[in-house]
Amino acid sequence: MKKEDRFAFCFEGQPVLCVFNCETGTDVLEILNQYKLTPLERVSPLLTGKRKNAYGWSCKKINN
Repeated sequence: MKKEDRFAFCFEGQPVLCVFNCETGTDVLEILNQYKLTPLERVSPLLTGKRKNAYGWSCKKINN
């Protein structure tokens, strides 16, 4: 993940927020937990596309 990367996140299919200027997956996870606390422990499978959704969360990379 690069600081320039931008992601649009949905929770249970509803668009809720965009995340940018994060340097680590932990930074992203903290932002997601502020919106909705879930058992999600790692966001890297979502960010890399290895998983389409996890605990209601899904994301799409926004082209810079």
